[in-house]
Amino acid sequence: MKHIQIRNSDMAWHIAANNLGKVS
Repeated sequence: MKHIQIRNSDMAWHIAANNLGKVS
């Protein structure tokens, strides 16, 4: 379960970074 949560957090971070890159 912990590994899944870490992966989800990592994915969310990459998605947020991609969104910021697209916006800016």
